[in-house]
Amino acid sequence: MLGRAPRPWNPVVAWLRAADDPYLFYSASLVPIVVLVALIDERSGDFPTAIVLGGATLVAQAALGYLGRRRRLRSRLGWQLLRLLPPLLFVAVASRLIGGPSLPLLALYIPIVAAAAAAGTPEGAIAAGLAVLVGIAPELVGLGLTSELALRGVALASVTLV
Repeated sequence: MLGRAPRPWNPVVAWLRAADDPYLFYSASLVPIVVLVALIDERSGDFPTAIVLGGATLVAQAALGYLGRRRRLRSRLGWQLLRLLPPLLFVAVASRLIGGPSLPLLALYIPIVAAAAAAGTPEGAIAAGLAVLVGIAPELVGLGLTSELALRGVALASVTLV
């Protein structure tokens, strides 16, 4: 047989490679915030929801990181935008399900957009647009019903776009 012999899987090496993935890193940094809000809020179902959503997000990011490393897709704009979807979806779902009607997790869109902007101008602009669309669109639909939340959403959206 020609070529290298397959190496056994080493969990330490796998962990170090995952630690080099900035998308996985900032996705993982969002999970404890959501879990903490779920613990403080003490609404039934918030904590398990936070754990399940956080775990699914990290698994999705780790899988995308693995696929990107194997196919060398890191520099393509479409691939970078795909890597932004798990944290955006995580915050979109978590902000609606965890923390109650005051939506305290809406602020988590800001670090996602900042991380995307660090990757490049197109990534930042697209992430900001998606965050605004997903973050405040539901509030603007019922503007008369939840005007306080809509105002908070508009302020957060403006900061996110800046």
